[in-house]
Amino acid sequence: MDFDITYAAHRVAYEAFSKLSRKISDLDDIDELTKQVDLYIKYVFNYRAIRIIINQPKFSSVFCFPQARINDKRFWKMGLLESEKKLFENSTPIQESIIDEDASGLLGFKTKEAKLWGWKFSYRGGSTIMTLISDKMAPFTSSNVEILGLVVDLFTLKLVEIRAKKNVLLKNKQLELALETIQEKNNQINQIVENQQQVIEDRTKSVVEKNEQLKKLSRLNAHKVREPLSRILGLIQIVEHMPPTELPAILNKLSVSAKDLDEALQIVINKSLEDIEEEFEL
Repeated sequence: MDFDITYAAHRVAYEAFSKLSRKISDLDDIDELTKQVDLYIKYVFNYRAIRIIINQPKFSSVFCFPQARINDKRFWKMGLLESEKKLFENSTPIQESIIDEDASGLLGFKTKEAKLWGWKFSYRGGSTIMTLISDKMAPFTSSNVEILGLVVDLFTLKLVEIRAKKNVLLKNKQLELALETIQEKNNQINQIVENQQQVIEDRTKSVVEKNEQLKKLSRLNAHKVREPLSRILGLIQIVEHMPPTELPAILNKLSVSAKDLDEALQIVINKSLEDIEEEFEL
């Protein structure tokens, strides 16, 4: 039985792709995603370098493989290649030879009989451009295009999923912060309301106390002032009808009542002054 090298190569490629798919299924980090793709893609098909440009409505990202080989990052930082511009315009796949000096200028290492491949993969709301450089030492063939498309789909969709999850987490965090701000404002409002209620209670208590003080002054005025004043008024009324011999006694009583009235007024005045000093903290 002859050994079918092509069949064996395809089997290894699809097993590697299957492992890659399982490895990244639960990932939620872009750096870990690129690490796993970089690790397994070399078992899926041959290549010297790959650049993947992902364009989505809200982001655009560039990824290069193998990450360890492209040390000087030329392939990362350059603008669009002419081939990539054509792919954006007409989506026609590209397969063409490239001068080794040009390939070396892109990659930073030497190639032999380099070829440039290019594809555009369209997705709802976005697209992915893939540029692949192969050569005689790492040949890429048309038979690898199908599984390459699977790798691109897997990588692109997983990247979009990770970014979408991060956006959801970010929105949730922003919502949590907004809710915390609202709660803080509510607490401030509640504190203001409580303070106002306390102010109202304090002022109400002060008014009640002042009313009580006024009642005390009224009672003090009624008992301390009215009584000697009434005696004085009564003595004045009867003095006109008293004989002269009784006047000294009447005057003596008027003097006593006047002193009582003066003392009562002093008590009322002092009490009022005490209340005023207490009110204004003099």
